Amino acid sequence: RDYNPDQEDGDGDGTGDPCDTDPVLLVSQDPGDAPDFFTIIAAVAGAVESGTRVRILPGTVPYFGQVTIDRNMLIHFEGVDDGLGTPVEVDGGGGAAFEFLSTAGTANTLVRGLSIEGSPGVRAHVPVTVRDCFFHDNAVSALELFSDGHRIDRIQVDETSNRGIWLRELAEVEVTHSRFVGM
Repeated sequence: RDYNPDQEDGDGDGTGDPCDTDPVLLVSQDPGDAPDFFTIIAAVAGAVESGTRVRILPGTVPYFGQVTIDRNMLIHFEGVDDGLGTPVEVDGGGGAAFEFLSTAGTANTLVRGLSIEGSPGVRAHVPVTVRDCFFHDNAVSALELFSDGHRIDRIQVDETSNRGIWLRELAEVEVTHSRFVGM
C-alpha cells in the first residue's frame, strides 16, 4: 500500500484517497488523437500510480503484443467507442493478450470493451473483472483464471475459441449475462 494506514482507500486501488489521482492514459495508433502512448505495452510501462486507467482507441490494425501486468499496481484497460462501432482489437499472437500477475489494493483489475485474441485471451493470477468483451481465435481458452474473486459480465466467446473459461487450481469465478457459442 502506497499510503499511511490511517488513510481511507475508497476505491481499493492501494493508493490513499488524499494522494489518489487515478490517472488516465490514452492509447492510439493515430498521432492525430494526441495519445499518451502508441501501444498498450508502453502505457503499462508508463503508468506511475495504482488506479491508472488505460483508455484504448480503435486502431487501423490490432494492437499486437503480450501485455504483462506485474508492477504491483492496479491498472484498468478500457476500449473507447469511436462512435462508428469499430472494435478495439488486441492480439496476443501465440501468447496471452493480457497476463495479470500482480496488482495492488483490494479492487479487481477491469478489462472492458475489447475484442481479444490470444492464447489465452486473458490469463489472471489476481482477481479481474472482464466486462463487455468479445473473445475469438483463442487457441487455449478465452480466459485462464487462477485464484478466486474473478467476475465476468456480458462477454461473448465465439466458436473459434478452443475453450471458454479454464479454471485452474482453486480458481473461482462469477459469470453473468455472457454467451459461449459452439463450446
